[in-house]
Amino acid sequence: MAEEEKKGAAAKMSEILNGWKNVVFPNEHIEKIAKARASICSNCEFNVKNRCTKCGCPLIAKTRSMQSHCPLKKW
Repeated sequence: MAEEEKKGAAAKMSEILNGWKNVVFPNEHIEKIAKARASICSNCEFNVKNRCTKCGCPLIAKTRSMQSHCPLKKW
């Protein structure tokens, strides 16, 4: 794996872990944002069983990670 790919994978992992932290320790502001993001994802063709097939992330965590973004730039 190239050095740049390792950095990208590590950053993605950090983002998703931050999202899981926000699942375990909910915050009203983040939940509002997550709800809006989840609404957009619910109509997306790449949402399969609450997992984004474009990036592979679980949407419960991704929508709650403030560092994450939609790979299709929908949010």
